[in-house]
Amino acid sequence: LERQSRLVSRGAYVVRIPQDPRLQTAWRQPVRASEEWSATGVRSNDFRRDAELVRRLQSDSPHGALAFRELVERYAPLLQARALRVVGDANDAEEVVQDAFLRVHRSIRRFRQGKPLRHWLYTITSNSARNLLRTRARERRRIAEFAHQVRTEQQGGAHDPDVGNHALE
Repeated sequence: LERQSRLVSRGAYVVRIPQDPRLQTAWRQPVRASEEWSATGVRSNDFRRDAELVRRLQSDSPHGALAFRELVERYAPLLQARALRVVGDANDAEEVVQDAFLRVHRSIRRFRQGKPLRHWLYTITSNSARNLLRTRARERRRIAEFAHQVRTEQQGGAHDPDVGNHALE
């Protein structure tokens, strides 16, 4: 293998590249020192880019809208996948992500620098998804109670005024 490869310097690294062109396509460049992974599983250069993005979002500069657009473009697919896993429906997942980004926009000033932005966004998205599921379950219970009340009235049963009041609460 050594005869069939050559040494190439890549920044701080010395890498062995195969001479065979078919093997070169499978060869991958090593991760550069600026792309080291942190203990949280986020690449450090992503962490720095996110910190800069949050700084721009928290400032009162006119570039805040561009920074928010960048945030949405960068994280919408990840949050969409997260929401879809929780709610199980693509339309509901889209609604959850929109709600999550609204919450992010309202509370970006409370975000603590030094924490991974991705984790904060995931938490907000998961909470929004759970809220949606709770709301939908509550709606289904109210509909079931109302349907039960209608069936009881149609069957000529005594109407309990308190049943209707509980269903609307």
